[in-house]
Amino acid sequence: MFGADPSDFFADFGVPVVWLPPAAPAVNGVAIVDQPDIELDGGRAKSRERKLTAAAATFAGIDNGHPLRLGSDEYLVRSVTRIDDGDLIEILVGRKP
Repeated sequence: MFGADPSDFFADFGVPVVWLPPAAPAVNGVAIVDQPDIELDGGRAKSRERKLTAAAATFAGIDNGHPLRLGSDEYLVRSVTRIDDGDLIEILVGRKP
């Protein structure tokens, strides 16, 4: 996707993210955070879950249901998708109930 090391991209645009894996120490990383509108039920409803783009190596092993912290807010991972060559991932998160 970048052709070069994306760490400069994350340094310029990223925000701190803390992944709280079960039965393991917290992992501090950086991600680009976006809040896209996602249409549901044929356009009758919209979801405003957050989408994070992050380095796959930093969040190796992250999975659905794992908690994340952005600032003081906690979220749960809804899905994880690799991008292109797999160096980056997209993580969809929703507010923790």
